[in-house]
Amino acid sequence: MKALPKEIKSADTYGVFEVTGTTDNITMTNKNSVSLSSNSDVTLMGNLKFRVADNSSFIRFYPFVEYTAPGAYEVRGAVWNQGDGQAAASWNSQKFAGFYYDLKNNLTTESLRFLATPGRSNLEDTIEYKTGIVPVEFKVKEKEGLYVTNISGTAATTYSVVGWQAEKWIAVNPNNVAKIAKLALEMDKEEKKTLTTGETWSLGSGL
Repeated sequence: MKALPKEIKSADTYGVFEVTGTTDNITMTNKNSVSLSSNSDVTLMGNLKFRVADNSSFIRFYPFVEYTAPGAYEVRGAVWNQGDGQAAASWNSQKFAGFYYDLKNNLTTESLRFLATPGRSNLEDTIEYKTGIVPVEFKVKEKEGLYVTNISGTAATTYSVVGWQAEKWIAVNPNNVAKIAKLALEMDKEEKKTLTTGETWSLGSGL
């Protein structure tokens, strides 16, 4: 089945978040209060969650993404610890390995932060998730110096990546972060594919 692009609109909801802006970045804040109860996992959206320590005296928690296929595993971020006297609680790809990060080009898009000091109960619009677009060079441009003609007939050297819910997505339009799609296939610059007459090549996502 062919995967269809996802269009993200203002007032759409994803887990605890509601979309508040899609002009230059996708910005979302929590629509309702979020509780950080002791010894709990709090789902923010999709696989993105907070894990709260079993400690009634201090609030200690970290963000993590949980994957269950093909096996169960998690990737966690830096711990926020009330006992350390920290006020700000924020994570980007340097503090949370679950967020999209391109090591070669030092590119990142996602951030998660509290707009007020975290407490056991966090009011509406106090937790913010934000992401945007970064251009990534096509492998064929990097290796062969060739351009890619896009659907509008324009020769392009880059495609637009959006980190979304701790996964890599592609912006359908480089000037519109609100319409994204899953990457069907990404070949390494050293990979080659030779097709014989009549052969089909599955690119994934029904393509």
